[in-house]
Amino acid sequence: MEEEMEEEKRSKGDAIFLFVGLALLIIIILLIICNYPALQVQKKATLSDIDGNWTTETTKQTYTFIPKSNIDGLEFKFTLLDKNKQTVQTITKKVGNVIKGQQYTVTLSIYEIESISSFLNISYVQTEISNGTKK
Repeated sequence: MEEEMEEEKRSKGDAIFLFVGLALLIIIILLIICNYPALQVQKKATLSDIDGNWTTETTKQTYTFIPKSNIDGLEFKFTLLDKNKQTVQTITKKVGNVIKGQQYTVTLSIYEIESISSFLNISYVQTEISNGTKK
C-alpha cells in the first residue's frame, strides 16, 4: 500500500515536471520569435495603412499622406487614366521607410509625363502601394 502511494506521488511529480518543462519551452520559443524580426510574419502595406489626399496645381499633382503604422520600403504606383479610365501612363515613386504619424509628400510633375498630349488626356489618378512592409 505504501509502495503504491509512493509510486502515485512519483507519477504526479513527473507529470507536473513535464507540464512545467513544456510551458517553459513554449515561452522560450515565443520570446525568440518576438525578438527576431526575421522570424516574424511580414505584412504587406496597403492603402488602408495610410491617410492621404491629392492636391492639384498647374504643373504638378501632390499626394500628401500620413502612415498609420511604420512602413519599410514604401513605394507607390500611380496609374494615370484618361476619361474612359484607360491607362495613359504609370509612374512609380519610391518613398523609403516612413514613420507612423509623420506627414510625407510625393509629387507628380508635368515633366514626368511622357508627352503634352498624354498630360492633357489625364482625368484620373489611381494610387496603389506597390511595395512596403508594415512594422
